[in-house]
Amino acid sequence: MKTLKTKNLKINGENHEGFLMAGGPGYRIYVLLDRDLFANVVAVGRKYYLFPKDHPDFKTVAEYANLPYFTEDAKPAIEKNFKELLNKLA
Repeated sequence: MKTLKTKNLKINGENHEGFLMAGGPGYRIYVLLDRDLFANVVAVGRKYYLFPKDHPDFKTVAEYANLPYFTEDAKPAIEKNFKELLNKLA
């Protein structure tokens, strides 16, 4: 059984436990599952960007983190959307 890697993320002065979902050169994607917060976090370098469930880019990050489970036809559009988001953040 594979265990999820966790990391203590300090966001807006608060500590949260993040579960590593995906990553690549220069970025990592974490999901936060706190009592009062469900969000995706994209770490670019040493900066953390929080995407709560109601944020428009939440779906973009979630789809990219789950990319292996999409059809081959859907993957290029998902990758393009995520790379555009990374370029906005960088």
